[in-house]
Amino acid sequence: MRTRRIVIIIAVVSSCIFSVYIAVLYSQLREAFTRQAQFIPTRIYSDVTKITSPQPRTLVEARLKALGYAVKSNRDELSFTLHPINFPVYLLPENH
Repeated sequence: MRTRRIVIIIAVVSSCIFSVYIAVLYSQLREAFTRQAQFIPTRIYSDVTKITSPQPRTLVEARLKALGYAVKSNRDELSFTLHPINFPVYLLPENH
């Protein structure tokens, strides 16, 4: 009978300590996720297009035009103008 009481008391005390621990963790997580600075939108500006030797020139020109590059071509050469990188200011770190 006495052993049963000790086990019950230990179980209740352990449950209380665990509940307090979970409550503290929950409040820390809630605070971390509600801070506005944690949710600055992130965008990845990348894409890979392989340009290989047997690829038709018209395909390369079409891809560059689709990406918004100004393409100038004549019979022998193909040139394109890179557009300026226009990142929203809030995506750049302060000291960047």
